Amino acid sequence: MAYKIILVDDDEKIGDLLGQSLRSRGHDVQIFSDPVAARDFLLSHDKYTVMISDNIMPKLNGSDLISHCLETRKEVFYILATGDDSYNFSEFDNISNVKVISKPYKRKDIINSIGDFFKE
Repeated sequence: MAYKIILVDDDEKIGDLLGQSLRSRGHDVQIFSDPVAARDFLLSHDKYTVMISDNIMPKLNGSDLISHCLETRKEVFYILATGDDSYNFSEFDNISNVKVISKPYKRKDIINSIGDFFKE
C-alpha cells in the first residue's frame, strides 16, 4: 500500500536518499529540511498519514516536532530517527503511533516500521 509521507531532515542528502527509496516503493513523499515548515504542512494537509523526522535539527528538534503534531494529528504514524542516545524519549513509550529508531538505520527499518504499524 502507498502512503503520503512527510520526511524531515536538515541533512538534505539523507532526506533525498530516503525520499527516493520511499518513492520507488510508490509512496508520495514531501521532503522538508525545515522542521517548522514540515509541522505547518502536516497540520494543514490531512491526507498525510506518516511523518519521519530526524531528531537533532535547528529551530525545532524532532522530538518536539512530533509532540506538537500529536496534539492535533493523533492518527499520524510518527517515526523519530536519532543518533544521540543522550536524549530520553520516555514520553513516547506508551504512544502506539510513535516509533523511535536509532541511527544508523537501514532504509528497510523505516519501511518495515510503516508496514508493521499499518498491519501490512
